[in-house]
Amino acid sequence: MSFVVTLQLIDKRKEYITQQSKKENIKKIAEISKKIKESIRKDRKTKRLKTLESHIQRTGGTKKALKELREAGKCWIPKLKRKGKPITNRTNIKELATHFFTQLYADQDKNTDKGTVNTHNLTTHITKTDPVPEILPCEVEKAIKSQKIEKSPGPDNISNELMKGTVAELTPILTNIFNSILTSGSIPKQWTKSHIILIHKKGDKEDIENYRPISLMSNVYKVLAKIILDRLSPILDEQQPVEQAGFRRGFSTIDHIHTVKQILEKYNEYNKNVYIAFIDYAKAFDSLSHNHIWDTLEHQGIPTIYTNIVKNIYAHSQASIQLETLGKDFPIRRGVRQGDPLSPKLFSAVLENIFRKLNWEDFGLNINGSKLNHLRFADDLILFEEKPDILEQMIQSLNEESEKVGLKMNLTKTKVMTNSIKVDITVSGAILEFVNEYTYLFFFFFFFLRWEMHLRIPPPEGDGYVGLADTAKRARIPH
Repeated sequence: MSFVVTLQLIDKRKEYITQQSKKENIKKIAEISKKIKESIRKDRKTKRLKTLESHIQRTGGTKKALKELREAGKCWIPKLKRKGKPITNRTNIKELATHFFTQLYADQDKNTDKGTVNTHNLTTHITKTDPVPEILPCEVEKAIKSQKIEKSPGPDNISNELMKGTVAELTPILTNIFNSILTSGSIPKQWTKSHIILIHKKGDKEDIENYRPISLMSNVYKVLAKIILDRLSPILDEQQPVEQAGFRRGFSTIDHIHTVKQILEKYNEYNKNVYIAFIDYAKAFDSLSHNHIWDTLEHQGIPTIYTNIVKNIYAHSQASIQLETLGKDFPIRRGVRQGDPLSPKLFSAVLENIFRKLNWEDFGLNINGSKLNHLRFADDLILFEEKPDILEQMIQSLNEESEKVGLKMNLTKTKVMTNSIKVDITVSGAILEFVNEYTYLFFFFFFFLRWEMHLRIPPPEGDGYVGLADTAKRARIPH
């Protein structure tokens, strides 16, 4: 069966990853990762065809087959806890989830008067001195063709299959619509609505906090969002340091895994002390202050027209929880929508603004005469220091600046690892836990026996690892 080929490729990639990192291995990892992605795509197509064929043979139609395929992608939540008591009634579960996310997305900006978006005048707030090029048909066609099939549509029920199948007819129509939006800033109301499906992350399945909200939004909006993303990415990527590898072309998880591996190995080999903090944010993508997003885009040179289009989307954004049926609509007053092509870049941009306010120039590890004090992969942060008191100072300052933009550090899940003496590290009154092992970017690091660093890779879930770059950025650790 085809999935056997996929598993064999994944096992082969594991072998390359666990070997000593060399240029030829990095290239092989990148190549095999592409093969894995293609193999998974073929597996899904095969599964879909077999399901359709099976139902056609049994019932003579495809209605039940399509329902089965739709249901296969849904997350069934049999019960949730409310104040410690389990609830199983479907309506009550939906109401609990709706209440939780209504509160999560409520505006909690203490300075609501400062920089608050005026939703009444927003559609006309386009600066004439800030022109941008018209959207071209080739941009629209490229964005439509990049849409993934077999993805659930948003509230407008326009599927990617429909758009890709009519790309020639749609391209000139959407080009005109998108250029009209560039001129006026006015956004179709349907684009501001989304249905939220809940995906369990880890931990207690009866705890609503352990579910990730994924927004199903208009696929037509996603086409425009991808066009805007292509235009903004060069500007925003220029603002990002080498420490940030998330959502950037030419960077990957392997870059950071190799760096962490080298640091641990070299510091153990030369008996040097190292303290490492793994930072965990609570609901990071769902907590960002919208005002700080707009300030960040302005400071990082994004044209006002694009900023106002995104503002317009969020100013009128509504969502509802989708289980078997839809819950009540509620407003989105903070956070970025998970499922929106723009969200990862918006988050990374705000995070960069946080780090620019930190005075860490003299902190961290000496790597070839430069200081390495942290690594970032989206919201996965890791901090390095040789002295525990300095590391404590770093975490505290990061926590304080993060709170200003709406991010809250989860101090019970933020962990510290060391090959030296475990000294209490206290942040906002909480003592952080020292651990001998930690899973970072799908890799399991731990110190063992003589503080030798071992690496174990957990079985991949879903589509496996994030795409890999052709080359890895290496860091040399001083003797």
